[in-house]
Amino acid sequence: MKQCPICKCQYSEEIQFCPSDGTKLIEQEKKESISLGQSLGNGYEIHHVLDSQGLWQVYLGYNTKTSQRVVIKILSIKGQGKKDFYESISFHLDRLKGLRHPGFISILEFGILFDSFYLVMEYVEGQSLKKVLHEVGDISIKLSLEIMQQVFSIMCFMHEYNFLHLGLKSSKIFLTTKTMAAVEFVKIDPVGYFMPLFLQESMRKDPYLAPEFFQTQTMDARSDVYSLGIIFYEMLTGIIPYPPSVLAQGKSSPKIAPITRLKANLRIPKPLEKAILKAIQRDASLRFSSMQEFASGALAPYKAEIGSFLYSLLLKACAIVFVVFFFWWIVYSPSKEPAKNQTLETKPAPEEKKIAPGVFSQEAWEAAQKKLKPLQTQSLENMGYIEGGSIFLEKNQKVEVKSFYMDQTEVSNIQYQVFINSTGQHAPLHWEQGKYPQGKSSYPVTNITWYDASLYALWQGKKLPSESQWQKATFHNKKEKWPWGSEFHKGNANLQNKEMQKVGQFPKGKSPYGILDMIGNAWEWGEEWYDNDTKEDKVIRGGSYRSVLEGNEGLFRDGFPPGIGREDIGFRCVKEVEKKNE
Repeated sequence: MKQCPICKCQYSEEIQFCPSDGTKLIEQEKKESISLGQSLGNGYEIHHVLDSQGLWQVYLGYNTKTSQRVVIKILSIKGQGKKDFYESISFHLDRLKGLRHPGFISILEFGILFDSFYLVMEYVEGQSLKKVLHEVGDISIKLSLEIMQQVFSIMCFMHEYNFLHLGLKSSKIFLTTKTMAAVEFVKIDPVGYFMPLFLQESMRKDPYLAPEFFQTQTMDARSDVYSLGIIFYEMLTGIIPYPPSVLAQGKSSPKIAPITRLKANLRIPKPLEKAILKAIQRDASLRFSSMQEFASGALAPYKAEIGSFLYSLLLKACAIVFVVFFFWWIVYSPSKEPAKNQTLETKPAPEEKKIAPGVFSQEAWEAAQKKLKPLQTQSLENMGYIEGGSIFLEKNQKVEVKSFYMDQTEVSNIQYQVFINSTGQHAPLHWEQGKYPQGKSSYPVTNITWYDASLYALWQGKKLPSESQWQKATFHNKKEKWPWGSEFHKGNANLQNKEMQKVGQFPKGKSPYGILDMIGNAWEWGEEWYDNDTKEDKVIRGGSYRSVLEGNEGLFRDGFPPGIGREDIGFRCVKEVEKKNE
């Protein structure tokens, strides 16, 4: 290509002079590296530098077609055989894309440009664990446990399908909450050091890598166990136990004595401390043999808090607490071999899983329902009557709704306490010894999954509300923007606030049918899928105390994985009017 030095327009080689100003064209300089403003195809464009993660340079990018933010990672491959490199790395990344888990940061696109390999990934709102630890030094045992449970869930799933990460570190774990009060959701960047050619000098400074990585030994699940143990050690103490120079010396070093405790004066249950110390043994044969074993050892002290029912499922399926029921709806078709025996040999990618109701073993769900004994006396007390009629949903869709009853408030902690005491179901994770927090009896019960909520509704002889029922109970007619009318009033709902309130504290915000807290305080699980095409998340409605207006006008709608609880998601129930025999 040739370029005009005046107007900078580009022309083909056969043209000698610029058609616009007559200036002689010159050969265009060839770019040799990816730079800011670079377009990568399919609308992705590099915007500015975010971070440096070992071998990768990390940039914020945009999809110019959708204005969606993305993360773009650049890896220099000078001196590497581009074709062989791309074939190997693309095979691995294609396999990773075949895994579906809400805890994975999605891989969107990858390719080669100039002497660099680029990787486009989902942008995550939040902070990396590395940044959080840098700002606060160390974090509480309780918060560390919440993070551990979700990380274990993701890593057990990864190992179950014969994938090793081999690059776990605090910079690859992201907390999507904006506060340190609670972790709403944890995501992991699944791309690690999955090729031998990555063993470069810069990696020898990585303190999270297992010693066998530097000794050309076979790596297996125990290598990821080591990395995760180092991360947990760092979370609880604020430091990393071994310098990288020690790791390169292999199983033992006369310079470094074995670590026998995490930190002086650190109040931590002995079983948890013992599990972490076992995970970070430099001799792989002394570590846990699998991620499931590590999870069991680390979380054993919290068995009562997690709940015996979910805990037993955790050990069998390694879907710890937050994702147990999520995988009930997934079809597992690929064969599984123990991850410990996996080497770096490539294997066929598992078929992509799709979540669909009824496809997964109906027996598991039916078994849970059969074990439940509904209340013998079912009451309509504290429920409001909503007369049937027409409503308009999205895209001006008119829907007929039959008459029904709805709980006047969100289900409270004390109501849920009666449920677990009567049925033996597990308590929300943040409850201690199966009891709701002191002074919170009248607050909405939260941190319960969609499955928990639907079981409670079944026990009550009710169900979760459909979107049409929620809309009908919230608004009197199509023109109103809020349950109480067309204008927003701050004192009518718990929105844009710092904390949750007791149920029923905003009587001025009641709907035309006397239903309270339909907007704000806690999101509420709905009956249906958020997106009927993907069937990944269940719908949640109404917003929470942290929700902002931004033109929502009462139509707060979002989705969340059904097998995961969140500290700002609760629920209420409805009961359809039974037809009388004439």
